[in-house]
Amino acid sequence: MNRESRSTTPFDATRTPRVSARSRSMPPPPPPLSGRRHSVAPLPGPLPRARRSFLRILAALAAPLLIPDTALAQTWTGIVPNDLSPGAQYRILFVTSGTRNQNSRNINDYNTFVQTEADAATGDPFDGITFKVLGSTASRNARTNTGTDPTPAGDTGVPIYYYRGEKVADHYDDLYDGSWDSLEPRDRNGDTIVGSPRTFTGTDPDGTVGSIGTRQRPLGASSSITGQPKIRGRELNNRFSSSSPPSRFYALSEVLGSALDVDGNGTVGLLTDGLLLVRYLIGTRGPALTNLALASDAHEDRDTHQEIAAYLQGLEDGDVLDVDGNGTVGLLTDGLLIVRYLIGTRGSALTNLALAADAHENRDTHQEITAYLDSLVPPQ
Repeated sequence: MNRESRSTTPFDATRTPRVSARSRSMPPPPPPLSGRRHSVAPLPGPLPRARRSFLRILAALAAPLLIPDTALAQTWTGIVPNDLSPGAQYRILFVTSGTRNQNSRNINDYNTFVQTEADAATGDPFDGITFKVLGSTASRNARTNTGTDPTPAGDTGVPIYYYRGEKVADHYDDLYDGSWDSLEPRDRNGDTIVGSPRTFTGTDPDGTVGSIGTRQRPLGASSSITGQPKIRGRELNNRFSSSSPPSRFYALSEVLGSALDVDGNGTVGLLTDGLLLVRYLIGTRGPALTNLALASDAHEDRDTHQEIAAYLQGLEDGDVLDVDGNGTVGLLTDGLLIVRYLIGTRGSALTNLALAADAHENRDTHQEITAYLDSLVPPQ
């Protein structure tokens, strides 16, 4: 297919909800050297001219390797962080630009407020994506409201990123461990927030209803717990409650991911993405993999058989295509489940004679399979 004739629509249009969160993080930098003593033998006397020339050349060659820390900053393609593996799940967090009071005891009032903020983002990047407030009222805590319950203990949940910024947490346990990874909050447009923003949260660091001493201070109380996004350990609870002035709020997206959008055109089609998946699972490779199966507006990074094969290999390696969770990817189990799902089959007919005998206990009902596959397609 002629690359020049393809749409050059950027991947920003990709929408993305759920899947295994296997993000590739950069290795930590070495610890600072301050305070250490190093034994280095001094060079004896003035350096000969040849040695000085050699050292100058060596320094010049090494200079390009001295990359400033800013070069390691997180980069994004559209609404997707670039350090994620293919199809991986994630969530987006931002701090609202607008402010409001904390008088309401109804969590839905705050959910509506942050959703309105998301819908007002420049360029409409969050079309079809649900946001909820990362906050607690007396009757509904932040964990429940946003679906971020970190139990059972361990790496529960998916990574969370400030929109077009750095990663806030590796998973829900990390979100509620009392200290976030990033202290650089972003607004709904991905711009860095200047100054010292304050957010109403009504929440303790572990995501439960906020308290000062023995007295609860949720949203809707006479005064509510506030957070400080730029102070480590006080992001959700600044150990202070207030009722005025109106303040910002945290907005957290639903789980995002678009693994089944194989050709990257922003939608999932049976005769394009579905056919590519089936061909891949039966072992088809080379031009035959993509022949008459690529959408006319396939993304420029997914419009060759090599790119499609590499993408699907990444999904397979990441266990994304293992729909029934039994540890293997099978054409007549996982493949059949995907095809049935794409043609609209639901209920018991979705899984009838298609579940592996050793399907995982969390993926052995049609409800669980439907929920999992829902997480692999862009929100509509």
